[in-house]
Amino acid sequence: MAVERAHLKAAISIFFLLSLALSDALPQAQGKILTYDKYLRFQPWYGNTGVSQGFIWSNATETFGATYAEYSWSTTNRTLRWGFRVYRFYYIDADFNYAEDQIGTGTQVIGQRTSGQGMQNTTWLSPKANLTGLDSLEIRFYTSYLIFGSTWSGWASLSEITTSSSSAFLTEPLSMTELSNSTWTINLYTYKDWISSPAKLVSRIYWGNSTYDSHIDNIQLDDGTGGFSRGFVLAFVVGLAVCVILLGIGAKKLRSG
Repeated sequence: MAVERAHLKAAISIFFLLSLALSDALPQAQGKILTYDKYLRFQPWYGNTGVSQGFIWSNATETFGATYAEYSWSTTNRTLRWGFRVYRFYYIDADFNYAEDQIGTGTQVIGQRTSGQGMQNTTWLSPKANLTGLDSLEIRFYTSYLIFGSTWSGWASLSEITTSSSSAFLTEPLSMTELSNSTWTINLYTYKDWISSPAKLVSRIYWGNSTYDSHIDNIQLDDGTGGFSRGFVLAFVVGLAVCVILLGIGAKKLRSG
């Protein structure tokens, strides 16, 4: 009996060690995936300075009216393009200081325009990203112009015309555990103009009503209700098998003894 108890104790120890190792090594079981379409709103958000840092990016359609953000260069008439970057946004202290971690790499191009205005769209495969309860998502828009051939100017951030805030759009705190892997559709109203005297190349993005219906579709988030991780389940199965094997060995030794 003492031998059997010793084998059982060894099996339990192995089980818990495997549980700890594998539950950390393997991904969390998927929770409920929620899908959102989020709209750019003319509603400022504020950092720790009390100055508008950008605007709200919300599930609800616009109720605050339309506006635009602009950037211009003193140059000849050129082709324009627009792009975006996505960030994890989170506060780092009680004074509302915050940090941003880019999700994905580089600047993703939405489209380009030689003249005029209107809606443009592109798709983007969102990579997975871990989130904590108070994290938000942020999307920032940029513009550049074609210098010659395939050489473009550096990306510039557009500023909203009435507040001078950057074209950065922030969601509410999401209370989610992960940004899921999904294909977003980014819909952005863009505008290009050129003034000949004095030379001025003008880039704008508009948002805020049914005409300027800038928004992002198919954002998928994991709400973290997945329960046990796959690693824990695997460890449980392996540990149970080890228990059975070691108990069988112990019983065999008792019979032979």
